[in-house]
Amino acid sequence: CNVRLGLGYLEQGDVDRARAELSRIRPDVGHAHAPDLGFAAATVARDQGIPSILTCHGLWFPVWGAKSLRGRAELFLLRRGRYAAIATVDRAAQDALRARGFPTVVHVPNGVDPDEFAGPREEAERFRFVFAGRHEPQKGLDVLLGAISTLHAEGKDAFEVLLIGHGSLTPRLKERVRAAGLDATVKFLGRIDRAALVRVYLSASAFVLPSRFEGFPIAILEAWAAGLPVVATSAGGIPEVCTVENAILVPPGDSSRLAAAMDMI
Repeated sequence: CNVRLGLGYLEQGDVDRARAELSRIRPDVGHAHAPDLGFAAATVARDQGIPSILTCHGLWFPVWGAKSLRGRAELFLLRRGRYAAIATVDRAAQDALRARGFPTVVHVPNGVDPDEFAGPREEAERFRFVFAGRHEPQKGLDVLLGAISTLHAEGKDAFEVLLIGHGSLTPRLKERVRAAGLDATVKFLGRIDRAALVRVYLSASAFVLPSRFEGFPIAILEAWAAGLPVVATSAGGIPEVCTVENAILVPPGDSSRLAAAMDMI
């Protein structure tokens, strides 16, 4: 396909830079990855006669409701983006968008390169859970800490949990870990590069994703590629790929059920 594709993330306040870059590159298509910043990018591109497409990695309005403040804002931005096409990583989001009158919506599932995780495994001294993602309310890390506390209270503490990533909740989560005396169990690795991420996966015993809502998490595919069992929630597009045969699913927001699932691994 001989098409020049403008890729990248547009940060808040970077509209002028984006306009200059688009003028310099002159792509055939602009590609955005979030309804809010995507709207800004699409507006700049449209001013220069460049069509845009949007990939949605998760949506607010199916979770919070189309009439909620977040839902109304998201639908407004999606419509005002005037995209040539919208891609979703999960079928639930595709169905939700089509039900709201968006005709050009296609389902393009996420994928990973399994060869990237083909390196030798490094077994940890203790059973090691790993989480990879943003430290935001969506990801349910408060629920995970509740599950860890439950297991410790039951005397089941022969494990550790590595939290990869960062976000607005990181300071609060660290304080909660300190207050609960879980410093020896929960480790914050912060943002790490790709090579380090692969090494952590290959040193882990299991992957845990306690999200309240999701699209189609690439992290689950990465965990499988590394040969890890998965504990996750039945949120968003997760049940499309996770079954009783390849994962343990629990309801979102239920720390007791999450603790029981982690204890089963």
